[in-house]
Amino acid sequence: MHYKKYRWSKDYEAAEEELELLLEHLGHKLSRWEAVAYEALPPQQQPAARQLWCAEGSLQLAIAGQTVSLQPGDAITIEPNEVHSILAGVAGCVCYEALE
Repeated sequence: MHYKKYRWSKDYEAAEEELELLLEHLGHKLSRWEAVAYEALPPQQQPAARQLWCAEGSLQLAIAGQTVSLQPGDAITIEPNEVHSILAGVAGCVCYEALE
């Protein structure tokens, strides 16, 4: 498997503040980034596992020949060196990420 998708919130109306509290509790070193509506980020890969948490909006990842959608409350862990690209949804997106 090249990635693992999961929910960080049981609430489908999750808020960014809820995610910040969770990640602080977990002790992750984070970076926050935003993308505007339909912004396409270039293909990339990381030398470490990449964890993404969707806080607002939506995005689609192209990874391992598949398309994976993330909504608020969703998260994904991408294996090291896995090439992936990101396309923000209709309202853009706000994400937090950490590298393991």
